[in-house]
Amino acid sequence: MTATKNILRYLKGTRDCGLFYPAAEGVENLISFSGADYGRDLDTRRSTSGILHRLGESTINWSSKR
Repeated sequence: MTATKNILRYLKGTRDCGLFYPAAEGVENLISFSGADYGRDLDTRRSTSGILHRLGESTINWSSKR
C-alpha cells in the first residue's frame, strides 16, 4: 500500500510534465533504424542490439539491450 501511495503522489506532482510532438510538414514519415553487434564485447562476448523509431523529427520509441 505504501508503494501505491508513493506512485500516486509522484503522478500528482508530475501532472504538468509530458512529451510534446510538434505538428510539422512530413510528419507522416515513419522511419525505423536497427543495429546489432554480434559478440564484439571483448569482456563478455555478448551481443548488443538496438532499435529507434521516429515519426517525422520526433523519437517515439527506442530500445537497446545486451
